Amino acid sequence: MTDPSIPSLPAGTLVLNRFEVVAFAHADSLGALYRAKDTKTQRPIALRVFRPAYMTEPVVAALKSAVRAATKIRHPNVASTFGLGLALGAHVLAFEWVEGQTLAACLAGRDGKPVSLHGAAQVIHAVCEALEAAEEHGDGAPHGALRPDAVWIGQNGVVKVTEFGVADALVRSLGIAVLPPAEQTCMAPEVKAGGTATLQSDVFSVGAITYQLLTGRSTAQGFVPPSKAHPDATAEIDAWLLKCLAPDPANRYAIFDVVRETLDELVQHAPPPGPTDDFGVALREAGVAGRTSLVAPEPPAGDRPQVGARVSLDQGFRPDAAPGGAAPSAIVDLGALLAQVTENDSQRWIVVKDGLDHGPFSGRELVRMLAAGEVTSAHSVMNMDTGERKPVTAWPEFADFASQREAKVKQEATAVAVEKVASSEKRAGRTKVLVAGGLILAVVGGGVAFALTRDASESERLAQADLDGLYEMGEIEIEGTAETLTDPHAGGHRRGGGGHGGGGHGGAGGSGGGAGGGESGGGGGGGLTYEEAMNRAVEMGDISGGGSGGGQLTSAQVAATMNQHVNRIYGACVVPEQGRGGNLNAVTIDIAILGSGQVQGASTPQGSSEFKACVNRVVRGIRFPTFGAPRMGSRYRFNAR
Repeated sequence: MTDPSIPSLPAGTLVLNRFEVVAFAHADSLGALYRAKDTKTQRPIALRVFRPAYMTEPVVAALKSAVRAATKIRHPNVASTFGLGLALGAHVLAFEWVEGQTLAACLAGRDGKPVSLHGAAQVIHAVCEALEAAEEHGDGAPHGALRPDAVWIGQNGVVKVTEFGVADALVRSLGIAVLPPAEQTCMAPEVKAGGTATLQSDVFSVGAITYQLLTGRSTAQGFVPPSKAHPDATAEIDAWLLKCLAPDPANRYAIFDVVRETLDELVQHAPPPGPTDDFGVALREAGVAGRTSLVAPEPPAGDRPQVGARVSLDQGFRPDAAPGGAAPSAIVDLGALLAQVTENDSQRWIVVKDGLDHGPFSGRELVRMLAAGEVTSAHSVMNMDTGERKPVTAWPEFADFASQREAKVKQEATAVAVEKVASSEKRAGRTKVLVAGGLILAVVGGGVAFALTRDASESERLAQADLDGLYEMGEIEIEGTAETLTDPHAGGHRRGGGGHGGGGHGGAGGSGGGAGGGESGGGGGGGLTYEEAMNRAVEMGDISGGGSGGGQLTSAQVAATMNQHVNRIYGACVVPEQGRGGNLNAVTIDIAILGSGQVQGASTPQGSSEFKACVNRVVRGIRFPTFGAPRMGSRYRFNAR
C-alpha cells in the first residue's frame, strides 16, 4: 500500500456488513483494489477503496450518479457494478471480480509483440458489445475512461469491461492528471482538454486500444500504420483505425455496432492464431452462436436415465411399480441435480417476466422460485455469463424442476397428496408431497427438501436440499392489503389505512385488514427487524438498488407481490403456530424494502418468538419490483383465521 491515507483492509475484515476481505490485489492511481467475498452469495467481489484526497463532495456526487447508471448495465461483457458505500472512513466501490488479468498486463507481458488480427478483433468485438449495452441500459452515458486497464481478460476466455463512468467521474471532477500518463494515451483529445466525454470519445479509445493490440505500442510513441507494423494488417485496417482516431469527434464512427462489424469483416480472412497464442487463453465470445456448448448431450435413444441423470421434457414420469413389484430401475435424483446447479453458484441468472428482466439470481434462488411457482415454463431465463437467453425448460439445469412443478399441479395424485400434507403439517410442521412416479416434494418448516423413493416400504432417502420457502394450500387462497409506511425518523409509522388486496383466508372475501397500530414487534432470531433495517444506513450507500420505476412502490404493487407469497407464510408460519396453540387473527407485517427489490428487514407484532422468526425469514426471501428510491417501508396485513 503506497498511500497511507487509504485504509488497510486485512483479510477477514467485514466491509459494509456484507463483504469479507480475502486479500489485497494491487494499488493504482485511483486507490487500492481488494478481492473480497459476498457473505450472502459466496460470490467473489472486487472492492475498490478510493483515495480519500479525491473524495470531495462534488466528486462523490459525480460518482454516485455514475454508479447509479452503471448498476443498470447487464451484459456478459460488462463486469457488474453493485454499489458505492463508506467503510472505515473511505469510499468503497463494489463490483464483479474478474478472475484473470487486465489487458494492460497482457500487453506488458508480450514485450511489444503485437497480437493477431483475430485476437485483436475478438477483444474489440467484446468491448463494443459492452459499450452498446451501456448505451442501451446505462442511461446512454459513455464509459469516458476506456483504456487497457479497464478491460479484463478472464481465465474463462470472456472479455469484461470495468469502471463504467467511475474513472470518468474522477477525470471530469479532478482533471486528467488523476490517471497516470500511460493510461491517458487512450483518452480522446477533447477529454484531455477538459471536455465532457461522449460516445465518440469511447470510439477514439477503442481505436487507441486496437492500435496497441496491433502494433505493441501506444499512440503517444508516434503513429505507425498497422500495415507497416503487423504482418497481416492491411490498408483497409489502417483506414478503419484512422476513422476511429479522427481528431474531430464528428468524423469518427457514430455507433459501436458499425465499429465492431466493420473490423470483423476486415479480419475474417486473416490467418487464425493458435488458441492461446495471444492472451494465454482461448477467447470466448459470450452470448454468440458457435461458442462451446455447456449443455450435456442427450442420452442415446432407448437408454433409461441413471441416478442423477436429467430427464428429457418429452419423457413422462414412470408409473409406479405394482404393489409388491420391483421398483423402477432408474430414478431422477433432484438432490444430486440441485448440488450440480449450486456448485460454484453465483447470481448469474436473469428471469424475464412480463417483458421485464428480474435478477440476477443464484441457481439456488431460481430453483426455489420454480418450486414455489414464481417462475414457470412460460418464462425465459438468461445466463449473464454467456448471454444466452431461452425458455427455462430449455435449460438442462432447471428443466426437471420445472416439469416436476407442472406434474404436481396437473396430476390428480398430487391433489390427494396435498390433503395428506395439510394434515401432516398441522401435526408435525413437516410435509411430504407425493408426485406420480415416486417424486416427493418435502417441506420442512420453511425449507424444502426434494426426495425420491423406490416404494413406500423403503426408508432410504436419496436426496435432500435446504431450499427456502414452499408451501401449497391447494385451492385455499389468501390475500391481504398493503399501505406505505413513513420513515420512522420522520414522525413514526402511519397508522391504519386501507390498501389493495382481496379476500381473507379461504377465499372468503373477508377483509385483509385487521388491527392497525402498534409497533412492528420483533423479527425473531436471524434477520433484521423492520425497525433495525429502517434505522440502518442503506447498504452500499443510497445508489445500489434504484430501478427504472418511480420513487417508491405503490400499495397495490406491494400487495400484489405479497399476495403471491402469502400462502407460503401461511403454510410455513401460521399453520405451525396454530399447532402450538397460538391464536392468530389478523397478521400484520412491516417490511423494509430496498430499491433493488430485496427485503432488508421484516417484523410482526403477533405470535410467539418462533412465529416472528419464521415470518422474518420467509418475508426476507421475497423479492419486490425494483424502484427508484433507496428504500421504503410498507405494512402488509392478511386474515389468518
